[in-house]
Amino acid sequence: LPSKKQKKVNGRCRATIGVIAGGGAKEKPILKAAQQNLNILAWPRFSPDGKWIYFYGSKDKSWEPGRVGRFNLFRVKPKYNSSPQKLTDSDLIITDPFFDKNGSLLLVRRDVGSVRSSVEIIRVKPDERKIEAVSRIGEPVSSATFNHTGDSLIFATDRGIFRRSVNGGNISVDLPWTNVSFLQISPDGKLLKLCNSSDQLIIVDRDNPVPT
Repeated sequence: LPSKKQKKVNGRCRATIGVIAGGGAKEKPILKAAQQNLNILAWPRFSPDGKWIYFYGSKDKSWEPGRVGRFNLFRVKPKYNSSPQKLTDSDLIITDPFFDKNGSLLLVRRDVGSVRSSVEIIRVKPDERKIEAVSRIGEPVSSATFNHTGDSLIFATDRGIFRRSVNGGNISVDLPWTNVSFLQISPDGKLLKLCNSSDQLIIVDRDNPVPT
């Protein structure tokens, strides 16, 4: 730390989001899960303007990384003792949100009201507290990520890894791999990061899918 102190943190710890204070000052968390009646805080991301930290929160005590959970989206100001704002009441799939230029976010939620297990791509407007359904994928999805331009969703199912336009249309095969989770794409859209069934991190060139 800048204060020359060393602190050991359990590698499975996921209950505090914070930034390091300046040298000599106390290191204080921005947010503690227990104070908000949450058991888990996951996948924190700064907004493009740096004014907010967006994160997923859940009260599910049995959740473990790589498993399906019930998550909502929150945001908080990056300063000590800020109060978070809850933005959704949906069962969201933990996905790296895509921040649009108009201030909205693209997310993926489970459509629990449908007869078939399916998911929806939704657009969230945080300042207006509005949620719009954009399109639907009619099968269970375990993990997903938006491409670097935000016009396509890459998602994993029991059949493999697929790609489809955010606004709908035909589904195409991206990679014929199964039992993967935590999909992430590189800023240029060429590399795909994922975890296999053995919890190993794999980086794949989408044009030449040989794992590294």
